[in-house]
Amino acid sequence: MPRGIIIKGIMGFYYVKTEDGVYECKPRGLFRKNSITPLPGDKVSISIIDEKTKVGSIDEILPRTNELIRPSVANVNQIAIVFSIKSPLPDFMLIDKILLTAHQKGIDVVILINKIDLGETEEWEKIENSYKKIGYKIIPLSSLKDIGFDELEEVLKDKVTVFAGQSGVGKSTILNKIMNSYVMETGDVSRKNERGRHTTR
Repeated sequence: MPRGIIIKGIMGFYYVKTEDGVYECKPRGLFRKNSITPLPGDKVSISIIDEKTKVGSIDEILPRTNELIRPSVANVNQIAIVFSIKSPLPDFMLIDKILLTAHQKGIDVVILINKIDLGETEEWEKIENSYKKIGYKIIPLSSLKDIGFDELEEVLKDKVTVFAGQSGVGKSTILNKIMNSYVMETGDVSRKNERGRHTTR
């Protein structure tokens, strides 16, 4: 029985990545009967219904190492906390809240300082050093100048990573650049209040 990981769930359909490709699967009725909802990140066993069209069914959900509620995802290896040096300004209270959640769940953290091209080097290096001193991995990023993305791709390799941070900091832009295609909408930041619209899906 093939095994894989759920990479996406839409309207009751789950897309399971296996060694032989991605299968569109429906969970068996026993999961609904037992009030069990499959989540992205779940490791599962599937039965193949049609190999040609890559359709299958989820037969078993393997034990989870952890589970987050917002966003709903299982077996998270690390959380990537994203904030921008400007536009919008960093929300350090939110960053600390996410760090606390990660610590409580035993999940590794990488902190991404985005839009470094908008600020002075001394400005973001001061923030970088403050988090490095307490043991966190920091990656400065600039999509405009293509800085930091090779290092980020290595950090993400073979891991289930949740991206978290306030709206408008560039989460979608970062993911789009890594995936090399514009698969998500991105929203501009309001010049009036420097608040981003929630557009990452």
